[in-house]
Amino acid sequence: MDDIATLIRQRSESPQNAKQPRRLLARALVAEALAGRGDTYAAAIVEERYRGAAEIRAATDLLTRSAVAPHSTSSVAGLVQSILVEWELALAPVSALEQLRQLGGRAFTAEPGTRLNVPVRAPLGGASGTGWIAENGVIPVVAIGLASGALQPHKAAGIVAFTNELDLATNNQAEKILIELLSEDLAALLDAALGDALPASDRRPAGLLNGITPVASVDRDTDLGVIYAGLSAMKARVPAIVAHPARLAGLWSDPGFAPLLAQDKLGPAALVTSYFWPAGTLVGIDAAAFASVMSVPEIRASKSAALTMASADAVAPTQSVKADGTLDVPGEVGSGLGIHVSGQPTGAATAGVFGQSMLQSNATALRLIQGVSWALVRTGSVVAVTGAAW
Repeated sequence: MDDIATLIRQRSESPQNAKQPRRLLARALVAEALAGRGDTYAAAIVEERYRGAAEIRAATDLLTRSAVAPHSTSSVAGLVQSILVEWELALAPVSALEQLRQLGGRAFTAEPGTRLNVPVRAPLGGASGTGWIAENGVIPVVAIGLASGALQPHKAAGIVAFTNELDLATNNQAEKILIELLSEDLAALLDAALGDALPASDRRPAGLLNGITPVASVDRDTDLGVIYAGLSAMKARVPAIVAHPARLAGLWSDPGFAPLLAQDKLGPAALVTSYFWPAGTLVGIDAAAFASVMSVPEIRASKSAALTMASADAVAPTQSVKADGTLDVPGEVGSGLGIHVSGQPTGAATAGVFGQSMLQSNATALRLIQGVSWALVRTGSVVAVTGAAW
């Protein structure tokens, strides 16, 4: 399969020359959502709305993890590529994680639950294994210290419920609404985790600030100086700065920065922004050392589901609960935990929870399960400033 990050860059940088995504993902989402809302199958929706297009039927089968129709005009590999490019293009404007995937070039794709081994080496600047050789000279050699790292399998998941007025929308409106719902919800979770200092666990990958000591913010120029110095010290091949857009507001009026910001740059570094990134945190990172993996999302819709209406934040009611019903780590739900329809567990973090029937409220529940993970393949590839308020 072609490199996904390269395809995305080609299509975003040269839209007039590159073949654009075929909206297979968006149309398959509509077919599954409307099938879940009514007493019918996704194939019937495809027949009605999209003239029975074989590629859209196959894409729907792929999203729902059904057997892909054998009469599809595309191979499964081609469908995966097309759907992932479309999905990641939707994520890129709102997700720092996706922007880093596109910058670094170590953007892998895999089936959910796949563990990928990634080589981890020391920072650049050690002994060289090459040299200038005279005729008949002996070629030098040096052992490169490599350790075995891994992209552990993790999954992010959520459910959005929407009223059934969706089926009254035109095709393009429905497609846009569903893509925005899912991409924004997923970006909020992923970027919050990417920008924290929590260690890796069986639930999630480590945040970029894990294992480093951030520098306390002083002022704009000092903070940027710290980031630039860190990028230089790590010999970043693809230097990037990750920031909340609020940190850039004052820079747009600065004639020294405004032209660079218009090119998504901040000084010598590529600029990565997200409204879901921690507002006071600036991170300098060698994007070439950032490896990540993402799978084709699994999508299911239901009009008959019974849901416990609680997100996974730090405010009750929340699914991020321990066995005794007290608050767990926000954004994480342990195995077997969370508030079940039966009402367990109970406790302070579950206060105010209520159940809702999609059938009874004439609504549809759309469930997203996204296989995703990330890791740094070179130590010392991150520098951070926290507490910025300029």
